[in-house]
Amino acid sequence: MANFGSKCKCYCGVNPCEDKNEHGEARAKIEVSDLATIQSLAIDLQDIFDNEETKRLNSYSAKLNSQLRKLEKRLERNVPSVNALLRETFERIVQHRSIYQNFSIAMRDVRKEISRLNFLLRKQQLLPLDKRTKNVARLTPSKPPPLNNSMSWVNSTNDQLRPQAPSNPKPRTRLHISIARPSVLPPKTAKERTSDENRNMIREDGCDGTPVMIRGPETHSSSGRGEGVWLKDSVINQDRIYVANYFFGTTLIEFRNLEHFKMGRWSNTYKLPSSWMGTGHAVYNGSFYYNKAYTRNLIRYDLRLRAVASWTALDELGSGSAGTFGWKGYSEVDFTVDEGGLWVAYFSSDFDYLPEEVLVLSRLDPVDLTTRKETTWKTQLRRASYRNYFLICGVLYAVGLQGQREGTVSYAFDTHTGSESDPGLRIHSKYSYLTQIDYNPNDKLLYAWDNGFQVTYDVMFIY
Repeated sequence: MANFGSKCKCYCGVNPCEDKNEHGEARAKIEVSDLATIQSLAIDLQDIFDNEETKRLNSYSAKLNSQLRKLEKRLERNVPSVNALLRETFERIVQHRSIYQNFSIAMRDVRKEISRLNFLLRKQQLLPLDKRTKNVARLTPSKPPPLNNSMSWVNSTNDQLRPQAPSNPKPRTRLHISIARPSVLPPKTAKERTSDENRNMIREDGCDGTPVMIRGPETHSSSGRGEGVWLKDSVINQDRIYVANYFFGTTLIEFRNLEHFKMGRWSNTYKLPSSWMGTGHAVYNGSFYYNKAYTRNLIRYDLRLRAVASWTALDELGSGSAGTFGWKGYSEVDFTVDEGGLWVAYFSSDFDYLPEEVLVLSRLDPVDLTTRKETTWKTQLRRASYRNYFLICGVLYAVGLQGQREGTVSYAFDTHTGSESDPGLRIHSKYSYLTQIDYNPNDKLLYAWDNGFQVTYDVMFIY
């Protein structure tokens, strides 16, 4: 007999609804499998785009795009005076810039879409179940946890959202990178740092390539004696300018910015407890570093505390000679700063028992003024060979110019490889007496003191 109270009619004890229910369960299983596959693919894609290598590639692309834009502006001013080859190279650079720019935009859009897909898939798991998801819920024995803490849901259910592995899984490569919010680890102490972490490593994101041209100078002021130094702090208070007039003194003058310096409006003065000697000073992370006059002592003067924070004796420092008074403004010791931190350079005759004084370059701890053997390099630079130098990205460039207007940078020492080269850069001294040349890694300028005039040079790089 037929049962008219149901859509499924039964005859002779046979229930046709059984096949229909089995077919519905099979469809639900397929839908669960498809949803799990999509969820797995979305998580994998999210892991890929959260990978550090992908982020670093995006960062490099953005940096390259920015640097190419700067180079484009510089070349536009010089295109009429260059040959056809340079113009063709310039056009190719512009094309490559567009390619990298489009790549960055595409990566950003794809990342947004992947994040949106992940959000929608999680939302589908959390919203009230419809007819299809009810079937899925029947086949899933475990229920999702309550939504009392949304952050714990994202972190704790990350594994629950992943599909269960089949009984005989195929070998598969996965990126084990969590898509949850990354945790911030506390900085390591000095004892926890390994020897590799303390090595002289230059931050790659701060370097702009290899210098190929030095343009200028541009004169900003003419306040001071023939020898002196004007500096900026590359870490904090980066707009302030510090002036140490003459190669011997005890008073450091601070200006709020470049405009105040041009007008002579100083904002602060510091009376040092001991005199400096030379023009090889540096200001780094709120401290003034100098060589105490007629000694081998290195002094770190804290500008905030107005007191000596640390000092040390540089035992390897040479005894000096007549050439001392012609090198970098009567300097025996020269502090310098680049993208990697604080350095010190000095001439030594006791380094490996050399018969002649050569320049030694060493990475300096900015707190306790200690040096390490693995971050100390002996160059082939003799005292009487060159008069000034500057440091860019761990590469020392020596300037052979003294008492003349035109000079060359014909010696370079790379601390990364220990190799020497001739960069062949030209530099012009407008006032014929350079006693200071220091590179600032923030504005990419060379700050120089030229016979009482404060000037800057623009450094052009090749990438």
